[in-house]
Amino acid sequence: MCAEEQIVCDPSTSRHQVPIAQGGQEKVKCAWPGCSRFMTKDSFTRHVNETHLRKVKAVCARCERGFPRTYMKTNHELTCRG
Repeated sequence: MCAEEQIVCDPSTSRHQVPIAQGGQEKVKCAWPGCSRFMTKDSFTRHVNETHLRKVKAVCARCERGFPRTYMKTNHELTCRG
């Protein structure tokens, strides 16, 4: 942790964030280079996995396209011609 900026940077453990107090709920600002998103701590790991690491949870059986969330794959499969 950098004492001057209070930034926690360890992308390998999904702890790449800057704490911000906002609206009664603790929010964090993503410190990933070039990212300016704010989110709750609960959403932070999902944000890093989906946006920066591009992790895939579901794959279309027809065209093999990957999606970060199952509902996205389900919606895609309604129109996929594979």
